[in-house]
Amino acid sequence: GVSVSKVTDPIVLFGSAGLSFGNSMGGLNQAQGSRILTSFSPGQTLSTSFGFAYSLNYDVSMSASYQQSISTNARYTFLQNEDGKLSQVTFNSPTQLSSLLNYTLSLRTSPKRVVNVSVGFGLSEDTPDVNLGLSMPLEFLGLAQE
Repeated sequence: GVSVSKVTDPIVLFGSAGLSFGNSMGGLNQAQGSRILTSFSPGQTLSTSFGFAYSLNYDVSMSASYQQSISTNARYTFLQNEDGKLSQVTFNSPTQLSSLLNYTLSLRTSPKRVVNVSVGFGLSEDTPDVNLGLSMPLEFLGLAQE
């Protein structure tokens, strides 16, 4: 993958793209109902994202981003028992498209802490309709360096 960003104060533009490949697995012996999974071959995934962040002042910033990923079909191979005979059956999963439009508000609550509140809207059938998020740093006593 690759990520890029460009700062033009008070705006930051960012984007990324990635391609992932999975390893095929053979020699499996996993019961799946009346069938036995013997091998699995994941598809490839292409992902992209881009957006911008805008700083309103030193304590408040907003960002908007778009994320999309396309996963090609994975292949599952099963052994199944039909009328006393074992046969090999292969299934291909459909290609999946996931896309999300996300908005985030970042608030500096102290010199060392920023709280992020986000809402995302799914734009495809393979994406949840709405995503809500809240993130903030946690500090564990004894682990922080002073």
